[in-house]
Amino acid sequence: MSSPVRVLQVVKSLDRGGAEVLLSEVLKRTDRQRYEVAFAYFSPAHDFMVPALQSQGAEVFCLEAPNQPMMFARARRLARLIRSWRADLVHAHLPLAGAVSRLACRRTSTPVVYTEHNLFNRYHRLTRTASRLTWGYQREVIAVSGEVAKALEPLGHRVPVTVVRNAVNVDDFQRDEEGAAKVRQQLGVSPDTVLIGTVAVFREAKRFDRWIEVARRVHIQHPEVRFAIVGYGPLEDRVRGWVQAAGLGDVVFLPGAQSDVRPWMSAFDIYMMSSDFEGLPVALLEAMAIRIPVVSTSVGGIHEVVVDGESGFLVSPEGAESALTAALDTLVKDAERRTTMGRRARECVEEKFGMDRMVREIGEVYERALV
Repeated sequence: MSSPVRVLQVVKSLDRGGAEVLLSEVLKRTDRQRYEVAFAYFSPAHDFMVPALQSQGAEVFCLEAPNQPMMFARARRLARLIRSWRADLVHAHLPLAGAVSRLACRRTSTPVVYTEHNLFNRYHRLTRTASRLTWGYQREVIAVSGEVAKALEPLGHRVPVTVVRNAVNVDDFQRDEEGAAKVRQQLGVSPDTVLIGTVAVFREAKRFDRWIEVARRVHIQHPEVRFAIVGYGPLEDRVRGWVQAAGLGDVVFLPGAQSDVRPWMSAFDIYMMSSDFEGLPVALLEAMAIRIPVVSTSVGGIHEVVVDGESGFLVSPEGAESALTAALDTLVKDAERRTTMGRRARECVEEKFGMDRMVREIGEVYERALV
């Protein structure tokens, strides 16, 4: 039997973001006779997913780069790791880790696969420049949605781009009624109170200022409705400030990061997103797997998952506050429609967004890159 192909996954941080969660889920289904997988990350302060990866027997290396400029200074260290770990293939995620990986692999002549998780044209100018300058130093590119692939077109066709849509573990993400009851008890929310929620890293793109404004408007129409934003991130203090400024301190719950989001999602009646841009959000797929109808801005690959009027409502980012409020008003008043949309959401992810499909398609990209 031939030795396994050694794949080094490289990512900026190991927080509980969508890309990082997928690393763990894909690892669970990876054929260990075919692939041996290790992980390298740069930000020592963001190591939330490290125990989950190590518990699956994977080695995890921190390259100790606390800021973005330092990441590029770590290209040589990454090259040494690639050599010492004897990597046959490097799979990089997100633009800065991608650029550094391409520079390191140019030193080692190791093939690189890069996954783009977001819309390229939304990145900072310097980030886009670093990507353009190193783009040709890789074998294959994976885009997590059709819209993400389309945003890569300005880079030209020097490297093949394959759409491999994000996925969710549909076996694990089932509705947890017992967990939901405990969450509602913890929040002091009755079983018949409509709870609108979301799970996210607190970043600019998520537009939580918009989310909270919509919550304020819905609260005026339906004072009994409650809201929850589960997560953490660089904008956490600002988000808490926006909630207080809107007078919603007793209406919008901010429980922070949760190691298991399933009980929280199971407690939600509606899942709301208000982003300005996205790739294909993993948390959205998780919510749909738990049978939650979605109300969201139609950005990135979201329209490739949510069917407007069937599994949720999609609105344009322009004038989104009014449109999101109207859609939520419809669902708050119609429990039967929430149930129907939630069922269709689950059916959609079961049919098209399961993990086995994603793992198979990534494997096909690896095989091409190794030739």
